[in-house]
Amino acid sequence: MGHEVRRIFAATLLLCAQGAWAAESPQPARASGGGVLHGDIEEGFEGAAVDFVGSADTDHFRSARLRAGALLQHESADKYVALGGGYTRYEQNDFAANRYSLGAAIRNVVRSTGAGVVATGGVSQVGDRTRAVFEATWNVRLSQTGGFELIGQRDFVESSAALDAGTMTNFVGASVDYTIADRLTLIALGGLQYFSDDNRRDHLRARVIYVLLPEQGLSVQAKVRAYESSNATSAFYFNPENYREADIGLRLRRSVGNWRLLAAAGGGKEEINRSVENRTYYVEARAERRFADGVSLVLSYALDHSAGSDSSSGGGHYTWNYFRAVLVIPF
Repeated sequence: MGHEVRRIFAATLLLCAQGAWAAESPQPARASGGGVLHGDIEEGFEGAAVDFVGSADTDHFRSARLRAGALLQHESADKYVALGGGYTRYEQNDFAANRYSLGAAIRNVVRSTGAGVVATGGVSQVGDRTRAVFEATWNVRLSQTGGFELIGQRDFVESSAALDAGTMTNFVGASVDYTIADRLTLIALGGLQYFSDDNRRDHLRARVIYVLLPEQGLSVQAKVRAYESSNATSAFYFNPENYREADIGLRLRRSVGNWRLLAAAGGGKEEINRSVENRTYYVEARAERRFADGVSLVLSYALDHSAGSDSSSGGGHYTWNYFRAVLVIPF
């Protein structure tokens, strides 16, 4: 019995390390960093995992979070159900807040195509406010070269003023993707974002990825995104009436020795309210390795220099940093 309990607890720690708490992603417009261990956990794997996520920006807003859970059903790394809890600490100058979360996660995905459902949902408490939170995606493949995805998210807005006020964000969207001649992929997304302070945003995003050197795992990508707000008077978060951003960069995906590396970097420009222009840039990196004794280590880092997030002060100096470390130790 003790062995089974230990196996269940350890396996769900791993699931949490794969992004079972993606609904707590620091910025809805940015990757949450979930899924870093996807495809690396064998069925029946036994072990323990430690997952730490930290973020900080040039406005001195910082967050740190820890996660753990318990597995109810586990057929594979692509098909499971889990329950868990999380703790997050926010700080900015004299501001500090704690967040506690309880929820469930489900993943049912076809590994070869990516088709299926990934969802998390539960409740989070910040101060005396308890709110429902969730994040879900449903990916449908229409052919070997194309498909669509439906996306939904509800979460606290993570700025000090918004956390004090209990401001929530709700996002629904749909994206389509199509691959041309195995080298060129086109992706487009449209979405609606509703804030609890009666503000609505209309989102459009697009991305073009072209594989330059398949043998080296090198690609070039160009991205554009834009949104418009219906009520630009809110002071709880960065809230221009109009925002535009475009950039171009390189993506690298390859193996070096026993490490699997993924990296991206690029730059461009943003336009705020059709009057202010700033230069933008970003850097993303992830390194993964499974050692001979079964220990796995995943390190992730992201830097984003743009004013497009809800936590931004809106100036051209704003930079956001994200770090994640996951250590998996088998029994």
